[in-house]
Amino acid sequence: MEENEVKNTPKEYTKEELTDIANQLLQQNNALMARVREMDMANLFKRLDYLFKVTENNMIFPDEFVVKCVSEIVNLLTIKEEPEEGTENTDKE
Repeated sequence: MEENEVKNTPKEYTKEELTDIANQLLQQNNALMARVREMDMANLFKRLDYLFKVTENNMIFPDEFVVKCVSEIVNLLTIKEEPEEGTENTDKE
């Protein structure tokens, strides 16, 4: 009976062990986040392939759907220009 009680009690970690565990978890989290970003990019490119296929075979899809696909392609391929910091619109008169 005492063996079960010993197994169920949480281990007391030292500060160094907790720091090591936290660092390992941080590294694992960073690696997983990088993998998620890679997968998101792969999914984006695959979706773009399918969008182009829809436009290539536009006669078998409804016109409204093709228009939406073309619009999405344009949005994905358009580079969004961010205004430079410190520059403001000076066209005011």
